[in-house]
Amino acid sequence: MNYDPSTTGADAARPGFFGRVRSLDFLLLALLMLFSASLAWPYLGNRGGSSEDGAMLLRYSQNVADGHGIVWNVGQPPVEGATDFFYMLAVAFVAKLTHHDAWIACRELLFCSWIALTGVIFAATRWTLRAPALLAFALALYVCGAGEGPYLQTFFGAPFMMLVVALTWWIGVALIAGRLKPTVPVSLAFSLLALTIGLTRPEGNVMAILLLAAIVFLLGLRATQRLILTFAAVFLVLGGTYFAWRWHYFGYPLPNPFYVKGGGHLHLAGLKRAIGNDIRLLWPAFPLAALALRNAKRRRLLLALAIPLVGYSAIWILLTAENNHLMRFQMPVLPVTLLFLPLLLEDVFVEMGFSWPQLLPSVRLGLTVAGCLYAVSCFVEFKELSPDSLPTSGREFATHLRQYQDRGYTMAVTEAGQFPYFSRWNAIDVLGLNDAYIAHHGLDESYLDRYKPELILYHLYIPEPSSNNPLQSDQDQINARDFHSVRVLYQYAQHHHYVLAAAYGSEPCNLNVFWVRPNTPDTEAIVEYLRNTPYYFLDNGKISTDYRDGFKPFCTFPDLNAPPDAPITAP
Repeated sequence: MNYDPSTTGADAARPGFFGRVRSLDFLLLALLMLFSASLAWPYLGNRGGSSEDGAMLLRYSQNVADGHGIVWNVGQPPVEGATDFFYMLAVAFVAKLTHHDAWIACRELLFCSWIALTGVIFAATRWTLRAPALLAFALALYVCGAGEGPYLQTFFGAPFMMLVVALTWWIGVALIAGRLKPTVPVSLAFSLLALTIGLTRPEGNVMAILLLAAIVFLLGLRATQRLILTFAAVFLVLGGTYFAWRWHYFGYPLPNPFYVKGGGHLHLAGLKRAIGNDIRLLWPAFPLAALALRNAKRRRLLLALAIPLVGYSAIWILLTAENNHLMRFQMPVLPVTLLFLPLLLEDVFVEMGFSWPQLLPSVRLGLTVAGCLYAVSCFVEFKELSPDSLPTSGREFATHLRQYQDRGYTMAVTEAGQFPYFSRWNAIDVLGLNDAYIAHHGLDESYLDRYKPELILYHLYIPEPSSNNPLQSDQDQINARDFHSVRVLYQYAQHHHYVLAAAYGSEPCNLNVFWVRPNTPDTEAIVEYLRNTPYYFLDNGKISTDYRDGFKPFCTFPDLNAPPDAPITAP
């Protein structure tokens, strides 16, 4: 039995994207957007640190804005390391438009995206789904607590992705609620926005298909034929054209990080982390959704909501759990759920025998206060999930090195974010996320010798003890990949007599190690700067100790002469 919006709510099937708009709505919307802006405003400037992953994408955006194409190193072939393709282009566009560096343009874009997201959640739930003003306000308020500050600080594109998903799903819930009919213009708008989700991140294609599946599940095949055909045409024609172009442009069908982090294996830790993040993101909605279990039609709505939530969580079994900072890979499920809640709750209290107008004023006041307290407590709890500050390592050092950018110098790094971006040097990402050769063939000394890097930087650390737990196998794979890269870098530095400039860290075997190529015009100046400048360690952002005098290259790698695929164990 298909979902029939005409049987739920007094005016549920009445056409019209926007319902009656009151002056109070505009006041609440203005308050929400001002509040969202006030939370994010302090992070627009040069506050705190940035993330390695976020700074990697900025390097591509900066090169695009400067007219060099989607490349990691200017003058070299294109590399698909920026998996957030449309977001990367959007940052480049803002940088070009404003003449700002990409890291400033990125924060401006994310700032506007988050404010717009808050407005979309309120407008969609209040005006399209006819939710009570307090419910719409509470749902939008919850988004404000989702960590816009840390996202602006790290450059992660999750707010932009959430906005695109919210705009797409706004049309989706309007179709489900009967506010829109699947006409050609509506179907085309939904399909084009859904394609934009897929262009923003590769897994966005899965989310787009899941959103369509939820609509079809509720309304039935007959009612959604035009929508399905339009969706298929847009993805086959426009999406297929894009896919063929990017395969030709980059040389590989999939983004570069997939070959590094996927590897064709199943990753239980990635799935576990995705499910855990979903629970942390959505737990306040669980008791609200439970109210819908009394009604068969609303149980069907819950099943429809489960399609994107469960499906989008399941895909993360294909990738390792690394770099899923701030729950950014799961954040799209948040607007999907918030926009769907008014459908689940519509008239639910009436069906349970409660009539709001018939309640005593004191009871109505008590319930209103309790609801507001619940919304605020959820907001505060949600905000605690995201840290207010992040490490500041790398930027000062890298910015100092920018004075050598015109000399054609190259750095080989495991930390391929802040140092390559802020220094503007050529860079070898030895972990392969931004290097097609390493992603497909691995790192070796002969490849390093093509570039003869003037600077080598790697992270030396002792891993967590291995176990037979299958959830640990992901981390074992990551450790093995990282260990091999560091071993090759160390051997190359030894074989070519590099100068150990510094080994900064929190302990002797948790270090950022710097090697400088000898006999360049700037060797002495670079070594002196690295040794005599305070360094904030990448892991914790605290001032580091230089352990170069007691440096122990074997603390993590006891057998540096072992074959590349040999198992590596800590002493």
